[in-house]
Amino acid sequence: MTIKEMRQLLGLSQAAFSQKYGIPKRSIENWEGGVNKCPDYVKELLERCVLEDGGKAMIINGIGSVAKEEMMSILSSDGRRAVEDGDITMQELADMYKANKAKGLSKIGRFGDTYHKNFERIPAGLFEKLSPAEIATLVDAFYDAYSDGKSAV
Repeated sequence: MTIKEMRQLLGLSQAAFSQKYGIPKRSIENWEGGVNKCPDYVKELLERCVLEDGGKAMIINGIGSVAKEEMMSILSSDGRRAVEDGDITMQELADMYKANKAKGLSKIGRFGDTYHKNFERIPAGLFEKLSPAEIATLVDAFYDAYSDGKSAV
């Protein structure tokens, strides 16, 4: 997505975009006009902010950009209403979506209680850093370790 597309997605002028994200207006003008190239790291951060601010998508570690509608597809009608009412934040929705993807990849994902007991063993702060496949592998490893321990006794 170009800088101009990001700005237009939010319906902002160059001046308003500049003010919202703390970027000099001249930089935005130069990037959009092709005078200078926006650094890739700035562009990536801006895209994440714009998608999240627009409420249309989230960039989820290990997955990439996911449309809000796609994330909402895992929810019941009550869950969708809670998102629309603001009771569930976009970040919470993204975390639920990621956890749901991991559950689908886990060999024990269809065993709700067993899966959740092992999922809860993931150390705080690690969930955000892992992809759904890595989370599923970790949950399965916790389960295997517990089962091996029970067998050894």
